[in-house]
Amino acid sequence: MSNLKPFSLVPTTLTEAVQYARLISNSSFVPTQFRGKPEDILVAIQWGAELGLPPLQSLQNIAVINGRPTLWGDAALAVVQQHHDYEWIKEFIEEDDKGNVTAVCLIKRANHEPHRSEFSVDMAKKAGLLGRQGPWSQYPKRMLQMRARGFGLRDVFADALRGLITREEAMDYKIVDAIIPETATPSPLTKEVAESILEKIENTKPQEETIKEKVAS
Repeated sequence: MSNLKPFSLVPTTLTEAVQYARLISNSSFVPTQFRGKPEDILVAIQWGAELGLPPLQSLQNIAVINGRPTLWGDAALAVVQQHHDYEWIKEFIEEDDKGNVTAVCLIKRANHEPHRSEFSVDMAKKAGLLGRQGPWSQYPKRMLQMRARGFGLRDVFADALRGLITREEAMDYKIVDAIIPETATPSPLTKEVAESILEKIENTKPQEETIKEKVAS
């Protein structure tokens, strides 16, 4: 057997990470969202390091959706399966007599009862997902599976995922623009308001004179 170790580019310092990001930012093997963006590559690699993913796996499996880093569903499962408390996962599709379809994810963490999460066709309808152009029209059962899986992984292994959600779930969220209230503009000074202010000022003058007289005596 050969004693040669496999070659691996894994930065160990910030300087090496910056150089690494610049080097591969123009590679055609890098996902298009990262090409020419060494800063984004550096952040993705850091996220991957916190999740236990090597640099190249991080770039292939971390996607930025609506400004938030997310994980592909299979990568999220891989991260969880590396956790020391992971025991097993079971995924299947249930269909009742009325044709209602539900994706089920059972996941087991050490010293915990098996956790069940599910996502049904009815839930997809209420969320406005079913029939939407793209994966929900082409692979509805697969999307149901990814939703049930994403919920289950996050419920049971939030510590492993560090708050990241699956890309499949993030793609379904609508961007809600922040509503910034308009700066309040002062109401115009009417004649009645001006006269009221002047009247109050005049009424305070006798009080001021009385105070001055008391102080002088």
